[in-house]
Amino acid sequence: MLGSRGVAGEGRAAPEGPALPAPVQGSGDGGPGVTTSTGVLDALSISSPTGGPSLLDTRRITRPGQARRSEWLNALERETDAHRIGRAQEHWRRAALLKAARLKAGRPLEEAIEGARWHQRRAYGHINRFLAVADCGVEKFWLVCLACDLAKEKTKSCRVALLCVSCRSAIGEEKRARFRMARKRALQRTAAAGLHWAARRGGRWSEKLLTLTMPHLAAHNAKQRIENAFRAWSLFRKAFKRQLADLAQADLVAWFRTFEWTPGSDGKGHPHFHIWLLCPYVDKQLLDRSWKLALRTAGFPKETVETVITHIQIVDDGEGAAREVIKYLTKDILPNQQLVEPHVFGLVYQVLDGRRTTQASSRFFSGIDDRAECECGATGAFRRTSICPEPRKVQELPEKKEESQ
Repeated sequence: MLGSRGVAGEGRAAPEGPALPAPVQGSGDGGPGVTTSTGVLDALSISSPTGGPSLLDTRRITRPGQARRSEWLNALERETDAHRIGRAQEHWRRAALLKAARLKAGRPLEEAIEGARWHQRRAYGHINRFLAVADCGVEKFWLVCLACDLAKEKTKSCRVALLCVSCRSAIGEEKRARFRMARKRALQRTAAAGLHWAARRGGRWSEKLLTLTMPHLAAHNAKQRIENAFRAWSLFRKAFKRQLADLAQADLVAWFRTFEWTPGSDGKGHPHFHIWLLCPYVDKQLLDRSWKLALRTAGFPKETVETVITHIQIVDDGEGAAREVIKYLTKDILPNQQLVEPHVFGLVYQVLDGRRTTQASSRFFSGIDDRAECECGATGAFRRTSICPEPRKVQELPEKKEESQ
């Protein structure tokens, strides 16, 4: 039975703070009618991004050689003000409700505060998102192995793949590494069951790459296109699951899906899905029909989906499959090397913020231990420090390579 599993990130630490006030109507750079909250920023001791300087307007974080991207991030920050403030306010409301519920249930005050802190950290994370991106790679720290006392030098990263080029590349490498391990285990399971034999009754199992695209309607903006894409994918996945339910070894079917967004020829975006499959023969016409029905149900007119087809091919190179499936989440550079318009990418940010962009079958990642490992063999036994240990115990790590634009 096919299931799903997402990739989640860790929260950012932040102290407990005051409840956020309700939104007010403002103007400023966002134009009339933009929902913002000056009280939110006053409570957090931050200048209003719509009425005053951007959070990125400081010499400390506007570095030489990055002026063009810094200006783009400034504009994108203002485009997403209302969205981020709204998300922060929602987290503060949920934190207050959770704290009150635990106190009402007779739980200790410390436990009630700890339960609310998760939402509070995310509230501050939304408000300070662009500041974290600008500070990515600036602060150093060391991971010290508790077993052998060896220290590894690292830099603090923002982990915002939507906005940070270097973190986008690093997160992609991490996902590829996990995919390689999971793919190897899935192939071992099917090989042990004798499903790779060419003369097998019912056909041999093989790896496949499936690409799903959709019509680009002029009436849809970038946000609507992405929302429709995920709506259609959800319907297609359910239909595909039913098609495989009658297989004798349905529990061995493995798949991994990624979402990608590129600017497209009209500037409104080209959302699409890449799916790696490990399964027996799949009828191409049945795939086409299922995807078209999913698009129709998601709201696309009949005449627009008639020419839509799926693309599927056999995988001969496992490493090539890992690169093709996990290339990038979004591409914010146009073919002419110009950055995507901030008002367009702002919509992309809003719809992808907090959304799962990868998904896998239920057993695909089970049993994989991807915790940090030291040269001595210790796993997950590290402490973090901002004080540099003795030089003879420090092992410098290579710097992150930025994604090729």
